[in-house]
Amino acid sequence: MNARKSFWFAVAAIAVVALAACNKAGASSGGGLSTKSISGVGTVLVNAQGLTLYDLPSEANGHITCTGACAQAWPPLLAVGGKVPSAPSSVASKLGTVVRPDGSTQVTYNGLPLYTFAGESAGQASGQGVAGFVAVTVAGGSSNTGGAPGY
Repeated sequence: MNARKSFWFAVAAIAVVALAACNKAGASSGGGLSTKSISGVGTVLVNAQGLTLYDLPSEANGHITCTGACAQAWPPLLAVGGKVPSAPSSVASKLGTVVRPDGSTQVTYNGLPLYTFAGESAGQASGQGVAGFVAVTVAGGSSNTGGAPGY
């Protein structure tokens, strides 16, 4: 391999590692959970960055189906060091974890794995009903208002 090809190969490898680190950091819990009132949805669970948390009701009983491209669009909320993030007392008792197919540990609420939606910013719930995902409300779990089934 000549020097020019080696240089571009190294640049590409660094970019891949950096993107993977950013994706993983965005998906991890990295701090406490809280709640936020969102018009039309209710009081939802949010991560430390204020992003609405969603679940996929078909993933009951620890059976995770959102992997690969799905997990890129719906980054899982990962438990840093396998530990559940801090949360208000009204929520904390319902938090748990499940091991994902890749071996990482994902945070759950009422037994359902939690996700953020890559296409939204803090304070939004634009993922509501998309691909069957529903925002997690503190009133009892999923704010299941329909939407397309599955991903």
